[in-house]
Amino acid sequence: MYFGHKKIIFDKSKKRIKDVEPKNYGSTGARILKKEELKDIIDEPCLRVCEELFDKNIRTIDSGCSKLCPNEAYVVIAYDSLDWKNQLAAQGLIMKKLAHFDKGDGSSRALEDTLRLSVHTTSEDFVSDVSTKLAKMANVFKPQEKMKERNPTIQWDFNYQNKGIKPNPDFLPMEQREIYRQWLEQIEAKH
Repeated sequence: MYFGHKKIIFDKSKKRIKDVEPKNYGSTGARILKKEELKDIIDEPCLRVCEELFDKNIRTIDSGCSKLCPNEAYVVIAYDSLDWKNQLAAQGLIMKKLAHFDKGDGSSRALEDTLRLSVHTTSEDFVSDVSTKLAKMANVFKPQEKMKERNPTIQWDFNYQNKGIKPNPDFLPMEQREIYRQWLEQIEAKH
């Protein structure tokens, strides 16, 4: 039987950057324990690459691309969370000018070394196209054994030295409480 010509339609999102509501304000550096939590704080064009990096045990600390920042899609990786093989891959991206390395200075705005992957966008670009471009850049990274967490004492030292503020241990994750106790002993021994 012949039913006529059937037009093949590719399932490509027609959503454009100008239609993307921002999600990540106030969540920069948020600690994510489950991949499912990413969808609540990551702008849609960056979600796929952040999920892929999460699966590879690579820690991202910031990202963005929405109608409020339509000219760039970016993902910021904690450079020290990369194992040596992925740091070599990062160096390759930097040499090709596909990524930018920023040296952290310990301040509240730049606590740690970062690698910024970014692509130029416009408000008319399709979300799916931007997502694909970012994912291709991140394909150089390979899965690594364990995600390296940022040393929390860097932030604690900065806040204590510059503002006299100590963290409230009641709000710290359980795995940081022993580190906090040791850090507090060192602070008290100095005074």
